[in-house]
Amino acid sequence: MVASPSENAPPAAEPADLASDAVLPPGADQSIDATELERLRSGRTHVHRRIEIACLAGYFTVAPFLVARIVMVAVEQHVPYLPLVVLAGLFVGLVWADIGSGFIHWLADNWGHPDMPIIGQAIIRSFRHHHVAPKDMTTHDFIELNGIPSLFGQIPMAVGFACTELSPTMAVFGGVVGFTAGACVMLTNQTHKWAHEDHPPAIARVLQALGLALRPTVHAVHHAAPYDRYYCITNGWTNAPVRWLRVFEIIEWCVTSLTGIEPEHRKIEAAMQAAEGSGPVTHGSV
Repeated sequence: MVASPSENAPPAAEPADLASDAVLPPGADQSIDATELERLRSGRTHVHRRIEIACLAGYFTVAPFLVARIVMVAVEQHVPYLPLVVLAGLFVGLVWADIGSGFIHWLADNWGHPDMPIIGQAIIRSFRHHHVAPKDMTTHDFIELNGIPSLFGQIPMAVGFACTELSPTMAVFGGVVGFTAGACVMLTNQTHKWAHEDHPPAIARVLQALGLALRPTVHAVHHAAPYDRYYCITNGWTNAPVRWLRVFEIIEWCVTSLTGIEPEHRKIEAAMQAAEGSGPVTHGSV
C-alpha cells in the first residue's frame, strides 16, 4: 500500500542496512548469487580501465575551459544580480544531476543485459554487480568509480558551453548549470560509494549532513526489496517527488504495454513471492 505524499519520507535506517551482499529472495539457491557475482566481477577488463581514463581525461580537459568562459562573461559584461544568478544555476545543476543519475540508474537496473555490446559491459554490468554485492563498490578506486560517469558529465557541460553564447545573464546561469550538473554527474558514483561505506571520510559526512551528498538512510530505501524506487543517487533530492509522481512506474507501464518486456525489479518481486509463498510484496511507507 502506498502512502500519501506527506508520508513519503524514507524510513529511518542505519548505514549498516546497506552492508548486506544478498539480494536474492529467501529460500533461493545462494549458489546462483555466487555464480552471478563471479560472472559480473570478471566482466571488467583492462580495456574498460583505458576507456575510463580517457573519459576522465576528456572531462578534466573540457571543464576548465567552461569555468574560464563563465568567469570571462561575468567579469567583462554586466550581469544583474550576479550572486543570485550563480546560486540559481548551482541549484538547477544539482537537481538536473540527481534526476539524470536516477534515470540512468533506473535504465541500467531494469532494462537490457550485462552481455549487451558496449552499453552492457560498460554500464549495465556495474549496476547489476552492485545489486548482487553492494559493498564491492567501496573497494573501487577513483578511476573505476568515476570514469564512465565523467563521460556523461560532459553532456551538461556541452549545454553550458552553448549557453555562454546567449545574453550575459543566461550565459552565466546556463554555464553554471552545465558545470554544476557535469561535476555532480561525474562524482555521482563517489557519493554513491560514500553512502555504502561504514566509515566514509570527513568531507563525505559533512556533505551528507548538509544534504549535498546522498545519505545512507535515503539510499537504504532503494536497497530494500523489490528495489524499484529511489534510484536518484547524486544527492537524493528528487527521489521523493519522482516517486510521488510515479515517473518510472508510468514509463515502465508504457514500455511493458508496447513490448511485453517486464522490468527486472518485477522479476525479483515475482521470485520473492514464489519463494515465500506469500501475497504481493509490501513496500512500506514509500
